[in-house]
Amino acid sequence: MAERETKTLYHGTSLRFATQIVETPTGLITYIHPGKPNYSGSLTNNLLAAKIPAWGLTDFPDKPGLGYRKPVVMVYEIPVEELVDMGSIGGNNDANISGFVTTHDISVADLPDQFLEAVHSTREELQAQVDKGEIVFKRVPNEYFQGLEVLDRTS
Repeated sequence: MAERETKTLYHGTSLRFATQIVETPTGLITYIHPGKPNYSGSLTNNLLAAKIPAWGLTDFPDKPGLGYRKPVVMVYEIPVEELVDMGSIGGNNDANISGFVTTHDISVADLPDQFLEAVHSTREELQAQVDKGEIVFKRVPNEYFQGLEVLDRTS
């Protein structure tokens, strides 16, 4: 049997959220706004581009609930046939920094409660956006998770 071609991708977050992601059967939840540039960079092929949101998410001393103040990058190895290249993140015009989503859809009803808390939204609010075609949710199965890189402010 031929080995499947994979791509290494990164997701920057906090240790708290990374722990919640791998403990949830749905895995990492990503989303896109159809017809608009990809600004979230939920999955990227560029390690530095993943580090930036991880540092930002954990750099709120007045909001310790955002997550243990420990930035991490989650590393995924995903089969290329299950990936969609969304192009440059935020229209940065750097061909080497792309955002990706998987082909794995997830309904609003199946979104984990931790995700709703993280995006400060209710199921009803998100379902209304889905119904209007403003947002589409995707997931990255946990089987593709390879490990964490714990960051410090010098990495």
